[in-house]
Amino acid sequence: MIQKTKRYIPVSSSLYEVLEEYLSIRKFDNPDEYLFCTVYNNRLSTSTINKELKKYNRSRGVLQTGIHKYRHTFITNAVNNNTNALLL
Repeated sequence: MIQKTKRYIPVSSSLYEVLEEYLSIRKFDNPDEYLFCTVYNNRLSTSTINKELKKYNRSRGVLQTGIHKYRHTFITNAVNNNTNALLL
């Protein structure tokens, strides 16, 4: 599914540097390609992303994890830093 509207996601400067390096290594043939994909250039499924995220976090001692937890943490931190909740 390709969205026609652009979405902007704030990232830390350290993540930005990692993404820049990743983009310099991974060459895109088409600007509509997925940023993160399978070895066959297909979209990663939600279950695959969740499985890999849980595996990564467990290897670092984080037991309660998941995409929704990151979303919740992001919003909580933004509100605690006086970000307008309507902008989120």
